[in-house]
Amino acid sequence: MTAYIVVGSVAALIAAMAQSCIGFGFSMILAPALLLVLDAKSVVPTVLLVDIFNCLLVSIRYREHILPRIVIPLAIGGVIGFAAGIRFLFHGDQHSLRLAMGIFVLVFTVLQWRGWRRPIREKLYTLLPVGFLSGLAGGASSMSGPPVVLFMANQDHNPHVFRASLISYFTFIEVYGIALFWWSGALTHEIIVNAAVLIPAMLFGSIMGFFLASHFPEHIFKKMILFLLFVIGIFLTLSAALPR
Repeated sequence: MTAYIVVGSVAALIAAMAQSCIGFGFSMILAPALLLVLDAKSVVPTVLLVDIFNCLLVSIRYREHILPRIVIPLAIGGVIGFAAGIRFLFHGDQHSLRLAMGIFVLVFTVLQWRGWRRPIREKLYTLLPVGFLSGLAGGASSMSGPPVVLFMANQDHNPHVFRASLISYFTFIEVYGIALFWWSGALTHEIIVNAAVLIPAMLFGSIMGFFLASHFPEHIFKKMILFLLFVIGIFLTLSAALPR
C-alpha cells in the first residue's frame, strides 16, 4: 500500500496539474503509473473516480467558455463508445487498440506540428464519430483523450474554449463510466478506497494547474498540447509493440 500511495499521489498531482492547465492528460499520466502498482482491471475505475473530481473543478472554473453545441454531440457519441469500450476491456485485444491509436496520434501530431490544419465542420455527423472513438478508448483503457483532443486541436479554438469544452466532455463520459462500473459490480470497496487516497494530491495539483494556466501565452499553450500528444502517441505505440 505504501508504494501505491507514493507512486499514485505523485502521478495524481502531476496529472491534475496538466489537466487543469491545458485541458487533458490526466488519465494518460495517471493510468500508466498505476499499472505499476495495481492490476490492469482496477486501473480504469480508479482513474475515473479520481479524475471526476478534477473534471468538476475545472468545469466550474472555466464554465463560461464551454461550447454546448460541441460538447453535447461529443458526449452522446462518447456514451455509446464507452459502453463498447468496457466490453473490449474484458474481452478484446487492447494491444491492437493501443497500437492503432498510438500510430494515429503520432502521425496526426507530427502533421499539426508542421503547420497542417484542416478544420472540420462541427456538425452532428462529425462530432458523434469523434465522441464514439474517444469513448471506446476510454472504456477500454481509461485513455479517452487522444481522439477528441486531436479533433479540438485541429479546430484551432482558443485555449479557454479548448480547455473548458474538453473537460466538460470528459465530465459527462466519466460520470457515465463510473455508473457503468457500479452497475456491473466492478466498483469495489477497495477501488473506492484507492481512489480516495489520491484525492488530496489531485486537489493540490489542480490548484497548481489553475495558477500555471493564467501565465502561459497562447502559442506556448498550443506547443504544450502537441508535445504531450506526441509523448502519448509514443507511449501507446511502445506499450502495444513491445513483447508482452
